[in-house]
Amino acid sequence: MCANIANIENLLTIDNNINDEKPIALVLFASPRKSGFTYKLTQHYLDTIKDRYNIKFLDCYNMKLSPCISCDYCKKEVGCYINDDFKEIKYFLEKASLLIIATPVYNMSFPAPLKTVIDRTQMYFNARFSHNIRPSIKTHRKCTLISVCGSKDENSFDIIIKQLKKVFTVMNTTLDKCILLYNTDNLCTENIIKDAVIKNL
Repeated sequence: MCANIANIENLLTIDNNINDEKPIALVLFASPRKSGFTYKLTQHYLDTIKDRYNIKFLDCYNMKLSPCISCDYCKKEVGCYINDDFKEIKYFLEKASLLIIATPVYNMSFPAPLKTVIDRTQMYFNARFSHNIRPSIKTHRKCTLISVCGSKDENSFDIIIKQLKKVFTVMNTTLDKCILLYNTDNLCTENIIKDAVIKNL
């Protein structure tokens, strides 16, 4: 049996300790399981950086996010006309020096709420190519991808990594670390989860 670990409320409380002298790390959490492998891996990673960053934790499953409808508004104007919780993601993304994407693999890709977020970054593509804003986000950030997969196929992460690298080309963002845990359908030990973090630090 997996070692017991506190639920997602532990991560959410990190937001309360804001120190303006520290850079911001934005966590986009995209698992519907609030105490599953993605959560555990994320918690272990955040424990290694929490003294150096103000951590802003956003749970994509608890946000009101509408899909991109290819309306071309962002071709004509800078930004997105849809008024929903993506504006909070945009605000912290543009301030963050570290982006952490924490997600399981769903059918070789992202869960629907995170895929919606990624599709909505089309506004940055059009900021660059329709409005000649270069870079489309002024400050550069690194990204750590934290991902888990039930399959024992080590290549299960290839498509999400390729997607992120592509979208980051217009977001002034570099994929810096990948903390990946596969075959979770057949393993369930705390040491394996910790080792996945340690070997990628």
